[in-house]
Amino acid sequence: MSLQQKTLIGVRWNLISTIITTALGILILWSLSHLLDVNQYGVISAALIVSNFSNMLLDFGISNSIVRSEKVNDNELSSLYVLNVAIGFAIFFVVFLSSPFLSSLFHAGKELTTQIRIISLGFIISSFGLQPRALMTRAMRFDLLSKITIITTLTNFLVAVSLAYIYHSVWCVAVAFIISNFINVLTTNYFSKVNGIKSYSLIFEYRYVKRHLSYGVQLVCDSLINQISINTYPVLMSRLVSIAAIGGYNISYSISIALFERLNPVLAHALFPAFSKISADEQKISKNFLKVTCFSSFVNFPILLGMYISCDYVVHLFFQEKWGFIVPIVSTLCIVGAIRSLDTPVISILLVKGQMYRNVYLGIFKLLLGIPLSWYLGHEYGIIGIVYSFLVTQALNTFLSYFYLISPVINVSFLQYSKAILVPLLSVLPMIFIGLKLKEFFLNHLFVFYPVTSLISLVAVSIVVFLITLFILPLKEVKDFRMTILGFLLSKKGGE
Repeated sequence: MSLQQKTLIGVRWNLISTIITTALGILILWSLSHLLDVNQYGVISAALIVSNFSNMLLDFGISNSIVRSEKVNDNELSSLYVLNVAIGFAIFFVVFLSSPFLSSLFHAGKELTTQIRIISLGFIISSFGLQPRALMTRAMRFDLLSKITIITTLTNFLVAVSLAYIYHSVWCVAVAFIISNFINVLTTNYFSKVNGIKSYSLIFEYRYVKRHLSYGVQLVCDSLINQISINTYPVLMSRLVSIAAIGGYNISYSISIALFERLNPVLAHALFPAFSKISADEQKISKNFLKVTCFSSFVNFPILLGMYISCDYVVHLFFQEKWGFIVPIVSTLCIVGAIRSLDTPVISILLVKGQMYRNVYLGIFKLLLGIPLSWYLGHEYGIIGIVYSFLVTQALNTFLSYFYLISPVINVSFLQYSKAILVPLLSVLPMIFIGLKLKEFFLNHLFVFYPVTSLISLVAVSIVVFLITLFILPLKEVKDFRMTILGFLLSKKGGE
C-alpha cells in the first residue's frame, strides 16, 4: 500500500473517531454543565488543567521520537518502555504531594486537592500504554488507534455522566478519568499484541534511550511553554475573578478552540509519519506543507467561524442561564481557534526536521508578552480582557511564525504561505457575511418563538453558502480541494 493510500486511510479513520468523540465530548459537556453548579464545574476544569499539564510531561516526547526514527531495535523499545513507566510513577508522586500547592494556585480549597490526587493515579496507568500507541502510529495503524479512542471516550462518557447524575459531585469526573484510562491501556496493549506490533522485553540501558531523550527534551520544552501559555489565562481568571470563571472558560474553549483541537489529530496523526518518510525531499515537503496548510484551513475556518456566527444561539439553547456570561468569550475564542489552526502543519514540519527548539523560543516570547498583557487587561476588563489578550498574543505568534519557524526550515516564500491562508479565508467570507445578516434577522423576528428552528436554519444556510462558494470559485487551490475531497469520499475502504 502506498504512502498516499495509508495517509488517506489514516485521515479517514481519524475523522470517524473525531466525529464520534466530538459528539460524545459535547454531550458530556452539556450533561455536566446541567448536573453540576458553576463552582463545581470550575473545580473540575482546574483539575483537568493539572491533568493536561502532567500528561504532557508523561510521554516526554518519546512517542514522537519512536515515530520519526527510521530504525528502532528491541533493546531501545524495552529501555524506552521502562523509562515511560518510571516517569509515570515519578509524575504521580510529584502531583500527589504538590496537590495542596496546586489548589492554592487556583485560589481553591480541599475539594480541588482531592480531585487532583485522584486524577494523579491515572498517570501511572497511562504510562503502560504510551509505547504500544506510538508503535501503532509508526505502523500507521490508525484504524486500531481510532477504535481505542472511541472505546475510551465512550467509557468516560458513560461513567462520568452516570455518577454525576446519581451523586452530583465533582469526584465523579475524576473517577471516570481513572476508569477510562485503565480501559484505554487494556485495549491498547490487547490490539498491539494481537496485531504483532508490541515486541520487547523489560530491560533498561541508558545508551539506548540517550538519543531519544535529546529529541524529547525539545518537545517537552515546547509543550511546557505552550501549556504555560494556554493555562495562564484560566489561572489568572481564578485569581482575578473566581473559580467559577474557569468553568465558563472551559465550556467556551470546548465549543470553540477545542473543535479545532479535536480535528487536529485527523491531520497531525497522519501527517507526522507521512512527512517523516519524505523529510529528505525538500521540494516535495515544501509543496505538501503548503497544500496541507491550505486544505486544513478549508476545514477549520468554516467550522470555527461558523461557531462564531451562531455561538449566542448555541449557548442560550444548550446551556442554562447561569452560563449566559460566556457568549462573548466563545465568539472571541472562535477567532483565536481559527488563527491557531494554522500551527498544526508548522509543528509537524518542525518535528520532522528536529527543530522544535524554534517553537520553544517563540513560545518564551509569547509568555513574556502574554502574561503581563493578560494581567493588565484582566484587572481592567475582567474575564473578557484576559480572553482578548489571548487573541492578541496568538495573532502576533502566527504572524511571526513564518519568519522564524517556516522560512528557515523549508523553502516556502511569504507570498506562497499567505496565499495558502487567504484562499480558504476568501472562500468563507460569503458565509460569514450572509450568516451574520441572517442571525440578526432571526434575533429580531423568530428566535424568541422558534429558537431550535432558527439555529438549524442558520447552520443549514451557512453550510449551503460555503459549499456554493467552493463550487463556483475558479481558484486552483479550491479546485484541488474539491477533487481531493471527492477522491477521499469515493476511495474504497481499506485503500483497495
